[in-house]
Amino acid sequence: MRDPSAILRDPGLHRTIDLSRPVGLLLVAVLHFLADNEATRAVAELRAALAPGSFIVLSHGTNDHFSSDTAARIPQLQRGNEIRYRPRSREQIAGLVAGLHIVDPTSAHGAAMPLDPSGSQLVSVARWRPDPDERQLPPDADVACYGLVAG
Repeated sequence: MRDPSAILRDPGLHRTIDLSRPVGLLLVAVLHFLADNEATRAVAELRAALAPGSFIVLSHGTNDHFSSDTAARIPQLQRGNEIRYRPRSREQIAGLVAGLHIVDPTSAHGAAMPLDPSGSQLVSVARWRPDPDERQLPPDADVACYGLVAG
């Protein structure tokens, strides 16, 4: 992910996927391990290689649902880890897919709508239920992850 150009140059990619046709790009639980500039560049380069009609599926960790005390402890938990976890806010995540239309996470029909610049349409992955049933949804803080489908 830190070298999206290498991904796009890989012959194995082109033997497997025809990027001249619409595809789904899955960026699930990876971008929060990249620095801001790396995540922005990776999404932009990969997105630019997609044919019209393609979609991006993205999930990304966040501290938005934590208390300030809990969020402040996250860096302490990472001490000694080689790979750093970088949770982002709803607005930062929305910025990664700016200009795309997000699929309504509450619609069974999957209607796409312009992404609000604030990212207010982004929801916890636990709330991404086009056909909700009667189950109890976990609290957003237990999931701490936004999700979207956009094209």
